[in-house]
Amino acid sequence: MSKEREYIDPNWLTPSEREIISLLVAGNTTRAALAKARYTSSRTISAQLSTIYGKLGFKTVACLFYWALHNGWSLDGVYQMPVETRIAGIANQLQVMTDELRKLSKQDKQPDVQNV
Repeated sequence: MSKEREYIDPNWLTPSEREIISLLVAGNTTRAALAKARYTSSRTISAQLSTIYGKLGFKTVACLFYWALHNGWSLDGVYQMPVETRIAGIANQLQVMTDELRKLSKQDKQPDVQNV
């Protein structure tokens, strides 16, 4: 890891990227676990991790983990980001869950064509 990359300001990352790092440091070490925690696909997580790696100049989760611990994250995944960012992240998760519930609700209201 190069010295210039070691001290990148975490605020340079997007809220979504910071959330992924927080989840990773908190113990969600597989793409599947990260995807489940963020209500998204493993493919999306892979793309986001690639972006994070590119921004920080890393090639492995171990480097990312090391960097995170030395730049504000604790082992429980807590990063001291602005309250507005945390609220926006929670609101986004609630919106995703609401959309998913609406989809499920619409599926339940559809007539069962196979049994007609």
